[in-house]
Amino acid sequence: TYGNHASVDFHLMLGQAKLGLGEIRAARKEFRAASLQDHAYYRCITAFVGAANRRDLARGCAALAAQEGKDFADGTLPTILLARAGLLKQAEEFERRVEINYRANPPPRSEGWIKVVRGEVALAKGDVRGAEKALAEGTDAIRSTGSRTFFLGMESLSRAREELGDLTGAIRTVESGSQEKTRMREGIVDAWCWVRVELRRAELYRKAGRIEEAQEVERELRRLYASADPDYPLLAELQNLQKPQETRPRK
Repeated sequence: TYGNHASVDFHLMLGQAKLGLGEIRAARKEFRAASLQDHAYYRCITAFVGAANRRDLARGCAALAAQEGKDFADGTLPTILLARAGLLKQAEEFERRVEINYRANPPPRSEGWIKVVRGEVALAKGDVRGAEKALAEGTDAIRSTGSRTFFLGMESLSRAREELGDLTGAIRTVESGSQEKTRMREGIVDAWCWVRVELRRAELYRKAGRIEEAQEVERELRRLYASADPDYPLLAELQNLQKPQETRPRK
């Protein structure tokens, strides 16, 4: 009935808002109320949001994507997660899947999506120059989409440029990505991808000695996550940025 659909939509929208603010437990509650607890997309996002470097989470996301690939843009998100987790064999399998699916049913700017995925895998394999080229071309092609793939690609592009010794270029990359906040395709539910760019921006400002600018970014992020769960992974990353360099855990 219309009333039931309205109730589902209400819980879904509220859950998305809670998710974007780092209130993962509250988000799960709303998705359960909307009878979406078995929906692969929300099961994945509520479990993995902000924790893109954890192997167990990457494996779980990939397993769900294998069941319901359409909910993950044909494997783009799990490929990135797997690559960042160092699970290269699985990442390469999903990379091939993305290329096959996107070439068979090409969305607008399909080469851009493919290149970002290719660049993420190349970076994980240590091919920094190849990764920089693919990520630069890919993110440029999909900039207007405001997708999570774009923001995650910009984060990795900044890492590739820093590894190549171009700190200034790395900073310009995240500054450019930061400015695309208003393009976020899924709004607040995808805020974590933009936040990863902001965390990287603060990190690079600190490396460049631009401490006041780093602190300004960090203050804005603390305001954004004022109501987040205490164990929300992005909060831990934010706190880690403010530790002296020699006391930070190695990535």
